[in-house]
Amino acid sequence: MIKMLTAVTSELDDIKAAAEEILGQLDIGHRLLKNSVGIIICETEFVEAGIVEALCARLPFDVVGITSRGNAAAGRYDSEMLSISVLTSNDVIFSTSFSRPISQGNIEAPVRDAFNKGLSKYAEEPSLILAYPPLIKSIGSGAVFKQINKTAGNIPVFGSLSCDGTVNFTSCKTIWNGKALPDAMALVFLYGKVNSRFFVTSIPPNSLQKQYAVITESQSETVKKINNMPFTDYLKTLQLSLVNMDILYTIPFMVKYNDGSLPVARALYSITPQGYGVFGGEMPEGSMVTIGSLGYPGIMETAENTLKELLNERESSSCALIYSCAVRNILLGTKPFDELEKTVGILGNDMPYQICYSGGEICPVKNAEGLMINQIHNYTFAACIF
Repeated sequence: MIKMLTAVTSELDDIKAAAEEILGQLDIGHRLLKNSVGIIICETEFVEAGIVEALCARLPFDVVGITSRGNAAAGRYDSEMLSISVLTSNDVIFSTSFSRPISQGNIEAPVRDAFNKGLSKYAEEPSLILAYPPLIKSIGSGAVFKQINKTAGNIPVFGSLSCDGTVNFTSCKTIWNGKALPDAMALVFLYGKVNSRFFVTSIPPNSLQKQYAVITESQSETVKKINNMPFTDYLKTLQLSLVNMDILYTIPFMVKYNDGSLPVARALYSITPQGYGVFGGEMPEGSMVTIGSLGYPGIMETAENTLKELLNERESSSCALIYSCAVRNILLGTKPFDELEKTVGILGNDMPYQICYSGGEICPVKNAEGLMINQIHNYTFAACIF
């Protein structure tokens, strides 16, 4: 069984005070079990102020994490707040690794080597992997996830890409034992009996257009043609402007794959000079695609429904990790933290949790045979409970 300890701080000016506040809440001298690992979520300022490094140096276990534009734990939520969840257990073993920098043309080797390093520590196969890849806009999340999925094989993977509070996500970092890099990936391997269950929700069905089109030419996450017409011509049939990418980025594309798995929401990251659309995940030829809309009501509805599902599992689960797409935060408009507030209000003291906004959510889904397959998502509210 895994238990979760959580702590938070908003202290940015005093490194020692921030560390003391976290350590005081965790009370690790009395509450740690045999094996532990920490997950830090914070805005980039906590890294730059030296607080993350100082805190990790005082913790007697490995720590991974990411920067984010908002997080919640221990009954509090904010953008300028550091939270840490400590997974601790007597019968589950935790192992971590950190990749070399990932770049265009150098994805496979860093990801593979980081996995091999973590997997080599124990003879048995892990029950679950927590993955925290970097958000590198020039590469896209799909290419990195593709390599993660290839290397993980049949092992379920849950996690989040980094993000931050900037408009263009220019200062994202991943964290490992005090180090923080913009282009590296942190991993946690869980060995032993882990009763993990996964929950994913994105766009309410009534917010999707009923008519689907067919992806007729694509390469990985890049779409060249839909319904045999150039991608940009297809956008024009939907009355979508090609000028303002800030608007296009907020329009979810729902994709039905040919493997019988549940539809997956995809974000349009960019349009190339050739007029191709680059998405936040695989867009294979033959898949069906439509567009939808997501606003305040839909975000709050999907979050609340999933949180209530989590509570229904509290008799057999002890804690929850939750990652919500950063675009959901943006689309909440003048109430950007209502989703975090809703999480705090519903889960309360009934289930320890840590939630943050994500640059891309990694969460397994069921295929047509009922088997779990790893998938990367956009616009989603994704949760893993233990």
